[in-house]
Amino acid sequence: MFREQVAAKGTTNYAAIRPHQVLDYKIPLPLLAEQRRIVAKIESLATQIEEAKQLRQAIQEDMDSLLVAMAHRNDLSDQQKSQQGWRRVALGEVLTQVSDPVEVEPGGEYPHFGIYSFAKGLFKKAPLLGDEIKASKLYRVHAGQFIYGRLKAFEGAFGAVSTEYSGCHVSNEFPTFELDENRIILPFLVAYTLSPQVWKSFAAHSKGVGARRERLKPENFLTEEVWLPPMHWQRKIKSTADTLAATKAERDAVGLELDALLPAILDRAFKGEL
Repeated sequence: MFREQVAAKGTTNYAAIRPHQVLDYKIPLPLLAEQRRIVAKIESLATQIEEAKQLRQAIQEDMDSLLVAMAHRNDLSDQQKSQQGWRRVALGEVLTQVSDPVEVEPGGEYPHFGIYSFAKGLFKKAPLLGDEIKASKLYRVHAGQFIYGRLKAFEGAFGAVSTEYSGCHVSNEFPTFELDENRIILPFLVAYTLSPQVWKSFAAHSKGVGARRERLKPENFLTEEVWLPPMHWQRKIKSTADTLAATKAERDAVGLELDALLPAILDRAFKGEL
């Protein structure tokens, strides 16, 4: 009924709804007591939905904390770590910076992504267009590589290149690294860099003018020393990360349902079904 009354008038490019027309629209209006009941019901359901979303976020933070605890084992002294096969190494001993340069061509399209801060992973962006790129080169990344953003390293812009992002392109602001998989595996390194303490350590090596311009150079990244656990413990971290990732996928599906729930509730309210 309401939508049937809404009609923009004017030429194609300037069609608009005039304010005085809106005042003539008619809507079914329940009694004031009924309006208050509906609003109270909506607010109650909205509160429950928000609580469910906050619980999902808390669970994710707990999952990240578990992986950080496994990767760092701060409950062990240096001596205990050494006795259990952990080794103190610079990242440069187990990582190698790599690049796959691609010449930018006019008319070309280059799949692209960004890296969230606070260790939230990678996210797709619109393809870069060759006609709009000022740089002469981009760099193609491949699955299994570790990557970070030089500008946002101090606030956790670290991640792993999954098969979903393999073949995408980045600028030289995103150094990539291959791992010596006989000594270090990607799930351990990702778990290690989930820690804000690690970001703080990298921030001390960043250079620039002002906090927002600090950049972490690859050579400084590679000098960072870490306690590297034995391979059996790294594989245990991978197994745990895989299990948590499956759980997260299920929770994300629930999250989509939660996002759709409030609009559905409002729709029912306006139809008089609440």
